[in-house]
Amino acid sequence: MIFLVHFIARGLGQSLDTGAEYWVLFGLGAIIGPLLSGHLADRAGFGLALRLAFLIEAFAVALPAFSSGPVWLIVPTVVVGAFTSGILPLVLGRVHELLRPRRARGARRSPASRSLRHSPPTACRSSSSVSGGNYLLLFALGSCALVLARVVDLVVGAIGDRS
Repeated sequence: MIFLVHFIARGLGQSLDTGAEYWVLFGLGAIIGPLLSGHLADRAGFGLALRLAFLIEAFAVALPAFSSGPVWLIVPTVVVGAFTSGILPLVLGRVHELLRPRRARGARRSPASRSLRHSPPTACRSSSSVSGGNYLLLFALGSCALVLARVVDLVVGAIGDRS
C-alpha cells in the first residue's frame, strides 16, 4: 500500500490532494487497527485471528486491481491501514502461543525475524521498477504475499501442534 497515493494521484490521474485524502483514511484505519485486532484475538484466539487477518488483508489489497471506483479504494485503504498497525499484536501473540514450550530457542531466533521485516520495502521498490509501474501487478503481488503468509502460518501451526 506504499504505492496507494501514487497509484491514485498518477495511475488514476487524480490529484495529490485526492491521494492525501486516502492517506487520512489509512491513518484512521491504523488508529483503530490494534483495538479491533485485540478484540478479535480475545474472541477467537491469536491463531484464528491472524489467519482471518491475512485473508481479509489479502482480499483488501487485491480490490484496487479489480476497480478504481471510490468504494474499491476506500475499503482497502481503511482495512490495510487497520492491519498495518493491528497485525503486529496478532503476530506477537501467535508467536508466543507457538513458542511457549520452546521459549529459549524462540528468543534466539527473534533477531533473524526482525531483519526479515526490512525486506518487504526493498522487494516493493524492486518490484515497482521491474513491473514498469504496473500498479495492478503490485496489488496482485501484495495480495499473493499475504496468502503466502497465511499458508506459512498454517504450516508452522501444524508443525508446532505436533511437537
